[in-house]
Amino acid sequence: MRSRTFDRDGQRVRVCIDCRQELPLQNDFFPLKKSDQYGYNIRCHQCWKKYVAAYKERKMNEGEDGKTPILCACGHTFRYQIKRTSAVEWLKKQPCPSCRRSGFKPPTPQQAPQPTPIPERQPQPEPEPQPEPEPEPEPEPDTEWVGAIMNLVPDDELFHSILPEIILVLQVDPMIPIWLQGPPGTSKSTLALQAARALGLPFHPVSCHELMTRADLFGYSDAMGVDHRTPLWEAYEHGGVVLLDEVDNGNPNLLAALNSALSNGHCVFGSGTTVQRHAEFRAIATANTAGLGPEHGFIGRNGVDLATRDRFITLMVKIDDDLEEALAEIHLGTSTPEDLVGRFRKRAEKSLRARSVRRESWEPKKLTSAVRKMRALVETRFRGSFVSPRATIHGSALVAAGFTMREAMEAKLPGMKKDEIEDLLKAAGVDQE
Repeated sequence: MRSRTFDRDGQRVRVCIDCRQELPLQNDFFPLKKSDQYGYNIRCHQCWKKYVAAYKERKMNEGEDGKTPILCACGHTFRYQIKRTSAVEWLKKQPCPSCRRSGFKPPTPQQAPQPTPIPERQPQPEPEPQPEPEPEPEPEPDTEWVGAIMNLVPDDELFHSILPEIILVLQVDPMIPIWLQGPPGTSKSTLALQAARALGLPFHPVSCHELMTRADLFGYSDAMGVDHRTPLWEAYEHGGVVLLDEVDNGNPNLLAALNSALSNGHCVFGSGTTVQRHAEFRAIATANTAGLGPEHGFIGRNGVDLATRDRFITLMVKIDDDLEEALAEIHLGTSTPEDLVGRFRKRAEKSLRARSVRRESWEPKKLTSAVRKMRALVETRFRGSFVSPRATIHGSALVAAGFTMREAMEAKLPGMKKDEIEDLLKAAGVDQE
């Protein structure tokens, strides 16, 4: 079949018989071939290359004599001149010409040799069971450490589940004030009183409100030179636990005056009396919010200055279901506190034993590096918040007291959502749970 040649826009073109493209009738597109009566081939260059390659491949399979070797039914190989591809399958089922002349007939399917049966696989003996590796022994709780804390836990009254943690913090470092945050009615003020009793310290409550003055906190001296002392003054000079109750209700400008008393070893009271901080001075603040301003349901609360807020660690006081049920039993008259206190002491001991097992050991450089990573992340993501060097100081003290690094860092991130804290802890490499 010849390709069609015609004029297109004043140029002589030809259609390739394989790819059917219209190409100029030039040697660049159609190879010159003497056998062609027009002086050009009927295939373009690309199709011609494919045609030659297929031809060479066919010749290689056929051999030098142009014949194709076929394995016949008699088992002999004979070279046939193949003109139609469909004849190959038929020739494979026939004997070769020599066997055909000698009267050889291919065996019928019934006479065909049967395949040698494969011997059945002998069952292998089951491998001997390997002894399971012995599990690593679980770490034993520090009974001495647990017993020392349990000696401080009340044995004559009910208490919230977080009381042992409050005792731990107050015992390990008197310079760390505690911010107890939780909903109303969760016994935050009672926890401060019970912690003071546990440590054998006097208890000095201060109720914070919007109209409180400096004299309400630091006292004053009247015209006769008589000092009118306050609970904070007494606790600071002679030792004791001072409770700043509802601290987020107080005047934030006045509360900022507490910075010196909470961080330094001295403070000015009255009309200029400098008082040295007692070694047994402890400070606990209670609030329904994080101290960062009004929240849903607590629209009248004030924001505490971040410099003051940073001096505290935050412990969340959630609703204790066991304590709520026990109080219901007492008020219904079905039980007495003496009947239930044993149950609460067992719960506290179990919690302390678990805490003694999961205590962590951190190197100073690693801990400082984790705090620095959190500082960089907080400055980038949360404008208006910061992580000061107190996070390193307080975090180290809490880890030494038995808290995990995760708990220590959560205590220094007030007001943040749970998922935000999770992201920060993972990014800083302190999520070791």
